[in-house]
Amino acid sequence: MLPVILGSKFVTLEVSSSQIPDTQIREISFNLFNLDTGITLKDVTYFIMAEKSNELLFEGTFQRDDGILLMHFIPTESKQVLVEEQDSGFFNSLAGPNKIISAKSSVFGSGGLYYSIPFNWSKENIEQTSVMHQELIIPKTFGDLMVKSLSANINSLPVPDNVITIDDFSSEYRIVHLVLSQKELLLISEKLQNSNSKMEFAIMPTEENLPLSTVTGNGQFRINLSWDPQNIESGSKTIFMFDIMDIFLLDRPVSVSYDVSIIHDGEKLFQKSGFSTDSKTKPNTLVQ
Repeated sequence: MLPVILGSKFVTLEVSSSQIPDTQIREISFNLFNLDTGITLKDVTYFIMAEKSNELLFEGTFQRDDGILLMHFIPTESKQVLVEEQDSGFFNSLAGPNKIISAKSSVFGSGGLYYSIPFNWSKENIEQTSVMHQELIIPKTFGDLMVKSLSANINSLPVPDNVITIDDFSSEYRIVHLVLSQKELLLISEKLQNSNSKMEFAIMPTEENLPLSTVTGNGQFRINLSWDPQNIESGSKTIFMFDIMDIFLLDRPVSVSYDVSIIHDGEKLFQKSGFSTDSKTKPNTLVQ
């Protein structure tokens, strides 16, 4: 956050958020520290108010001797929001305070991504910001965003393609990383005509929304899939094209055995086995 004067000290509040691996628990930490020394202030009292869709979920006052407040947002089946203090060891927390504030409710089972976050675009604030990192987690069942490449805008301004990294090494979901350095934040700030107190994200497929792309479970092969015509209609002829590429050979097409099926509502409509082509100019094709 933007630094402020607190008594005789120049302080800033750091808020961090991450998901505990292999769980649905979202961990958020609050750290108030002296900007001149980098040392966390001791004996801090935090007042926390949590809202979702303009609805107050809970509020409370929490005192911390070591100055660090750690909270866990835990999805449950109950609609009621239960807030309690527990030992950190119970959750195998990534941080190390003795106590963790746990907020439990079914309301924490959805959402988690904010395309708009509070942000001060002043030069003074950006110079205190080393990096801005936003993650988008996409289930692989959501095919529209399994495209080969994505683009992004910040406050309606396009950002370079190299700030976007696509991680397909999970069998269940794709993670899109948007990482902006301090230099890139300063460039955006200079271009903003009406800088407000928000950072607004827009992440979308590039103009050519095919091919779809994913990585095999063993992390060795990338599969690209496209079809023609793009608008698939019942009773019409559609040509499906796919490439199998070796990630360790910098996405070079390779000849390997494959089994491919087209399934609808659990019913297998089409199946074919063969060997893929290792040519970039001649994709593998299926006609359905």
